[in-house]
Amino acid sequence: MKKGFTLAEVLVTLGIIGVVSAMTLPSIINAIQDKTFHAKWKSTYSILNNAFNLTKEKNPGIRVFIGGQNAIDQEFIDAFLENVQVADSCGFSPLPPCTIWYNSKKFTWSGVAPNSSATKYATLNGEAMLSYGFNSRSVLLNNGASIYFGYHMILVDVNNYNGKPNILGRDVFAISLLRTWYNRDMFIEEIGMKPFGAQNTYNSKTELGSTDCDKNIGSGNSWVPRMAGAGCSYKYLIE
Repeated sequence: MKKGFTLAEVLVTLGIIGVVSAMTLPSIINAIQDKTFHAKWKSTYSILNNAFNLTKEKNPGIRVFIGGQNAIDQEFIDAFLENVQVADSCGFSPLPPCTIWYNSKKFTWSGVAPNSSATKYATLNGEAMLSYGFNSRSVLLNNGASIYFGYHMILVDVNNYNGKPNILGRDVFAISLLRTWYNRDMFIEEIGMKPFGAQNTYNSKTELGSTDCDKNIGSGNSWVPRMAGAGCSYKYLIE
């Protein structure tokens, strides 16, 4: 009667366990990370939404946008940041530039630089994420998240650039600052902020990045609603 396993049998078993572990461990780690990212996204969005409402309440008549443009007014950004706890910031003058792009150790938390069309971020499908629309100012919050202001949107990296994986739809999310129009030429009313993927945050069926949380939808297009992973901002906020 066989009383034990041979060395060959033990080695084969260990090999099978190793292969299975190698196949499943990364997905388990990613799932754990994603839960942390989603919780941080929810808490950071709550902070920013509260700051937006307080800014409008404390400053009656303040305009979010510069005239009829899409760019966020610097006066609004200054007032907005008074309602959040800021650890550091960089951007256009008179602020210091986000010199991580010049091998500086000062602003390693920022993955977006003013006056540059590139970022150090990627979309959900692995394409390079361009910065058109969110490169006017970079801010590090006390909770460790970095936020980037731009054309009617705020980009949020819940664990800042020093954290990984720096991917839109995983640890990076986007907020749309909304407004209504009477027609294409006449600005009427500012109506608040919503995460990309929510109703009214995309304009057409071609902007597929905002209609789903799928790496096969969207691209690295410079317009955030078309980027793969943009719609995850809404999906993980309501889950």
